Amino acid sequence: MAPSPIAFSEVYEEPHELTEDEILGLIDSFGQAARRAAEAGFQIAELHGAHGYLIHQFLSPISNQSTDRWGRDRMLFGLEAIKAVRREFPGVVAIRLSATDWCEFTDDPRTGWTVEETRTFINRAKEIGLDFADISSGGNIPDVKIPAGPGYQVGFARELADTGVPRSAVGLITEAVQAEQVVRESADVVMLARVLLSDPYVLQAWRTRLREKPEFAQPYHRQLMRS
Repeated sequence: MAPSPIAFSEVYEEPHELTEDEILGLIDSFGQAARRAAEAGFQIAELHGAHGYLIHQFLSPISNQSTDRWGRDRMLFGLEAIKAVRREFPGVVAIRLSATDWCEFTDDPRTGWTVEETRTFINRAKEIGLDFADISSGGNIPDVKIPAGPGYQVGFARELADTGVPRSAVGLITEAVQAEQVVRESADVVMLARVLLSDPYVLQAWRTRLREKPEFAQPYHRQLMRS
């Protein structure tokens, strides 16, 4: 399913174009999922609006070429999904966004989602209850050239500071001092993924490097025997 019947690439099938009723049903499903998360005791609910997932598909002009109201206002589906979650979830409502499809920063002739549109979306979303923006990039175009390198996405979080919404930075953040600098200069939070998958104890080492006391889970604390 997708906002328009446009295949992601030549090796993908052409998706079914969502109808009005199907779109409204999906938005309702976001709300139901948020209600279940709240009942389960979660304190943060993050919608995935990046990396070619459905909300991103609606946002990007590359994947959303619909002529109905969901195409005339490409931000509408994401905003309505946030509304649905906000109604059901009392905790922090966040969304992960691709700040750009990378067309604007490369020689790619296509018109994709941009940083300026991301700024507009966040500003609109905060008016309906968005608390936090998790800033990533790319993922909606299979062949765009992304100049990946250490901290290559951090600048997007810094550029969006003027929205006033707390933001996280991601993207090849692999060292303690690097992460500390990002938090001091560019974002409120650093999100980690691959570095934690490769070493689940990396934060203990980072605390030591930053001259902080490591925190061990209770089972690892040494208990003194008393007579």
